[in-house]
Amino acid sequence: MDSASAWQYFNTVFKRVSLAMSHRPFYYQYLLNTFAVHFDDNVQHIEIRALCGTGGLGDLTDLSGAVYSGNAVIETYREALAEFKGASDSARAGFTLKLIVSSLRVLGEDRIEGDVKEALRLKVDNGDLIVGFDIVAEEDPNHRTLDYIDEILELKR
Repeated sequence: MDSASAWQYFNTVFKRVSLAMSHRPFYYQYLLNTFAVHFDDNVQHIEIRALCGTGGLGDLTDLSGAVYSGNAVIETYREALAEFKGASDSARAGFTLKLIVSSLRVLGEDRIEGDVKEALRLKVDNGDLIVGFDIVAEEDPNHRTLDYIDEILELKR
């Protein structure tokens, strides 16, 4: 299987699960399960790419119609981690999580620029949890990382 075929397959999976993964109660339980699976495999630290940007990218919702954006999305990770670590197994207390705020490479440079600014704002507010920024998705048919060089270099400033 080549890269394009793999991404074609992954994209069908992403489409099937996207609505569930944007529902905050479901995603919260997904995080708890993710932590448990890794912990059970003797993994003590994970870093997750968290879609979180402008224009609703990475927003979560619930059945009341509430929308969770930006810091509220990051707080979902924080709350799930606290619940997981506070569970009956005291060994879980050492489990750690870091987030890499991410955007999508299918987006234009103006949008990525806004997402970089959002990532920096989130980093300032959540420096203990956020460790980086990434632009995700298949590179070949989309923007190359080099297309975003100005926005990426802005992160260093």
